[in-house]
Amino acid sequence: MPILLPRDPSRKARLESARKSSEFLSAEMPKLQEKYAGSFVAVYDGKLVGTGASPPAAIESAVRAGADPEAILVAFVPKVGTSLFF
Repeated sequence: MPILLPRDPSRKARLESARKSSEFLSAEMPKLQEKYAGSFVAVYDGKLVGTGASPPAAIESAVRAGADPEAILVAFVPKVGTSLFF
């Protein structure tokens, strides 16, 4: 018999926020590269909410702007023509 765990409504909201943020990054990367190349950006609920020279700095900026720290997506913005491999 499966064990049923209580649903966490905030988890669903964080996942939806992450989806919106991922789509934002994909769509807006060329514009972000023009202004934030070489920096980190913090995106929350599909909106740019913070920037910084490091991931912690971008997160701190986003939290000051009111973003949920558990739902912030941080990305490095490479310079135009640069490829990143992971």
